[in-house]
Amino acid sequence: MSVFAYKNGKAELIDTVKIDSKKESANGAAIRLSKDGNYLYVSLREENKVTMYEVNGEKLTFLQAVDCGGDSPRDLNIYGKYFIVCNEKSGNVAVFSVKDGLIDRRIGEISIKNALCCV
Repeated sequence: MSVFAYKNGKAELIDTVKIDSKKESANGAAIRLSKDGNYLYVSLREENKVTMYEVNGEKLTFLQAVDCGGDSPRDLNIYGKYFIVCNEKSGNVAVFSVKDGLIDRRIGEISIKNALCCV
C-alpha cells in the first residue's frame, strides 16, 4: 500500500507499506479512512482479514489484523461504534464493535447472498 502526495497535477510517492500476507494470491479490496482521518482500514481477500493502520501525517503504522468474519472481504465501513465487513463468498456481513478506534470484537452477523458493498 502506497502513500502519495498530489501537487501541481502530479502524484509523488512518499512511502510504501507492505501488508503481511501468508498467501501470495492475497489482494486488497476496500480501503477506508476513519472519519477523523486517524485510522486506515484495508480488507485483504484470500487471507480473510482486515488490517488497520494509524495515520500520522504521511506515515502509516500497523496497529492490528483481525479475521473478517467470513470469506473474501469485499467491502468495509465504519458507522460510529460499529465496523461492518461485507464478505462476498460466504454471503454474510460481519458486525464488530469499535473501541478506542480499534476493531474490538465481533458482535453480530447478517446473511446476505454475495454481500458486496457497505453503504
